[in-house]
Amino acid sequence: TKVMPALVLRLVRVGEEAGRLDDVLLEVAAIFDAETRQGVDRLLTMLGPAITIGLGLLVAFIIGSLMMAIMSVYQLAA
Repeated sequence: TKVMPALVLRLVRVGEEAGRLDDVLLEVAAIFDAETRQGVDRLLTMLGPAITIGLGLLVAFIIGSLMMAIMSVYQLAA
């Protein structure tokens, strides 16, 4: 019983008792499909800003490295 959520077990039991197991299983599939879509949408929503911040840090590192190289050249000339 730890493999499947309690909701599924209850719905299957009701479907068997009512003789409409196929309809109940389709409803269970629709519920899990909706939960999966919601999870994927949430992940993609959080992934966008994370990628933006990561690329911003990468660009800042590259610009910082170039500025340090330029500054070191000016210090050697002085």
